[in-house]
Amino acid sequence: MGLFTGKERRGYVRLAIELSVEFKINGEGEDILWHKGATRNISTEGLSLVTDLFSKKEWEEIVKGKRHIYLQIDFPGHREKAEAEVERIEVEVVWHRHERKKEGKDIYHIGLQFTKIEKDSQEVIRRYITDSLLAKYMPA
Repeated sequence: MGLFTGKERRGYVRLAIELSVEFKINGEGEDILWHKGATRNISTEGLSLVTDLFSKKEWEEIVKGKRHIYLQIDFPGHREKAEAEVERIEVEVVWHRHERKKEGKDIYHIGLQFTKIEKDSQEVIRRYITDSLLAKYMPA
């Protein structure tokens, strides 16, 4: 794991889109904490997450791989309401970047690779990406 160098290593189509994400982080002997963030892009193998809701300790433990992250992704307007939310995805941090805004606010950019995802959830993501790209490049 390391800082993003700008070289593309992903072999899957990704969709540049902002989707709402809820995620929980757990560590040894602690209550599970829920956070909110947004995607910058998503593929069937992972996503880029942006959030401002980490403590310094959580961030340090995440980038060292000492905490597990689980995701829920909301796909607004997805034609299959029952499958509009993908739950319980386990991920691994593959790159990260911390940014301090002028206002003093910390922003965290994290590249996450799916390590445990149900086939049905992966199919929901694939269909959402496909439908979004078709709507963008082949409008009705």
